[in-house]
Amino acid sequence: MMEHHVHGPFVILRNCNLWFSEYHPGTCPERTDDPAAARMDACDLQRWMRFRPPEKKRQFLSSRLAVRTVLDHEFGVSEAGAHFTTDDSGRPVVRSLEGQELCRISLSHSSSLIAVAIVRGTTKVGVDIEVFGEARPAASSSLGISPQEVGLLHHLTGINTEFCSTAVWTIKEAVWKAFDGAPFVLPSKIGFEQNSGGMLSWRLQAADTDEQGPLMLFIPPKTLDLTASAGIVTRLPTKFETDFVGCLALRPQPAAANQRN
Repeated sequence: MMEHHVHGPFVILRNCNLWFSEYHPGTCPERTDDPAAARMDACDLQRWMRFRPPEKKRQFLSSRLAVRTVLDHEFGVSEAGAHFTTDDSGRPVVRSLEGQELCRISLSHSSSLIAVAIVRGTTKVGVDIEVFGEARPAASSSLGISPQEVGLLHHLTGINTEFCSTAVWTIKEAVWKAFDGAPFVLPSKIGFEQNSGGMLSWRLQAADTDEQGPLMLFIPPKTLDLTASAGIVTRLPTKFETDFVGCLALRPQPAAANQRN
């Protein structure tokens, strides 16, 4: 039977709740477990059934179990109206039975780890996590990760240079998700900097678009010996079995005139 542990909420950026889950398949790796507890809608249930490798089925089910647990904490176990689904573009959405969007949600998984970010209101959110490891050169190129960005992040955070590509990756993925995966949000156009307040901020400079907003990197408490300030990298107080890096990005005030998604 799949074991599930949810940690949170952690508030590392204002008005945003960040939750984590670690799952462990247990002693029967061929099992995929019963999806009933996740209360998936018809679309997600069909997606789950189409997966053939047992590990893929477990990963997908685990993410939906984590989301269900988080929503039970956020809205109450008896709140049947907190309904998780995806829209026509694949964006994750939490709606009431009447169709009203209750919150903004983003999720990410890597290995056995899952992150779920929840924001109430109109602010958009993106979260990404990656188990530590050096990004492949081809992947770095496709994401627009430059040596200058790796060097800047190393200077700002103290993260080992061999892991900085992974950290930059999480920044670009989180910002891309905060834009709902819009096709005009190219990774090479997403940058980051230390703002006047000493914190990190992202910036997207694309055609007809020049937006920026807050972001925060996060790691387990004993992953690295960093020289960064608390405004750049947050050490999560909870113990995790896996070392990882993640990023949370908020898009507070989307420019309505520039929205294409």
